[in-house]
Amino acid sequence: MSRTGLAFWQEYEDAASPEAKAVKALDKLETILQHNQGINPPDFDYGFNPTYGQKHTNAEPLFALMRSILDEGTNQRIAESSSASGADLAKERVPPSKT
Repeated sequence: MSRTGLAFWQEYEDAASPEAKAVKALDKLETILQHNQGINPPDFDYGFNPTYGQKHTNAEPLFALMRSILDEGTNQRIAESSSASGADLAKERVPPSKT
């Protein structure tokens, strides 16, 4: 019996296999990368990034390491945004990784 696209989607949604868990983690990391590297509106809320997808990105050491690198980029964008707008966004900073 062949698997349908719907079955693959459900496997991804449920993170039901090692492959689905990896894809889900990479999907979350890619979103953060887009936020860090993209041209965002001046009022873009980088405060979304610090907790986004942590359940999936912290599940494996490789993804946790990748996440810590991206968190550095998020902190840089928060600092740039803060200095550009004069707003105090330091409370949104990502805490240092424990990896």
